[in-house]
Amino acid sequence: RVVILRGMNYAGMEFGNFVGAPNGPAAEDFAQMASWGVNAVRVAISWQYLEPEPGVFDENYLIDNLDPVIAWAAAHDILVIPEMHQFYTSPCFGDTNEPPQWSGIGFPSWTCEGQYTPEEHFKAMCEFFAGKLAPDGRTLIEHFTDAWRLVATHYAGDLRLGGFDLSNEPMCVGNLRDFQRDRLNPMLRDVREALRSAGAEH
Repeated sequence: RVVILRGMNYAGMEFGNFVGAPNGPAAEDFAQMASWGVNAVRVAISWQYLEPEPGVFDENYLIDNLDPVIAWAAAHDILVIPEMHQFYTSPCFGDTNEPPQWSGIGFPSWTCEGQYTPEEHFKAMCEFFAGKLAPDGRTLIEHFTDAWRLVATHYAGDLRLGGFDLSNEPMCVGNLRDFQRDRLNPMLRDVREALRSAGAEH
């Protein structure tokens, strides 16, 4: 059947507001959203928690935090769309004119530590899309794809998910059309194929 999704953003875990925290995700959130007619939620997750060190992946991040959220949502017939979030790109960056809570999240610190000023998050993201290398000599895009592959493997065949939002607000200075054609779209295609090869065909 055709399903019309009526959705909301469900934020917090990307900033470390995990299950069990004082104001962390809770089952009653989904009961409330269902009462409003919501049947889909975009749930923000973060690469920095999935791959805290180059090539070192933490599936417990999904088990402890995303799995309960998916179960609570499913109990109210709400589909979950995991979304790889970034805000100011990484903890390496932030708005120095704002309070500390505006420090960045998203890319792991090992992708940028000691390499940029706190304001150079656009530069870091542009270099990510241009094929910047990780400390192990592989590209950061390959590592990012591996993080998504972990998510896909964990949720392959799980029909409580409605799809995947591959990258929040990907950007680079310069010509947007060229960036989208030459950098963004090829990366998204590669991640999509990694998801499908891992058995996640949502």
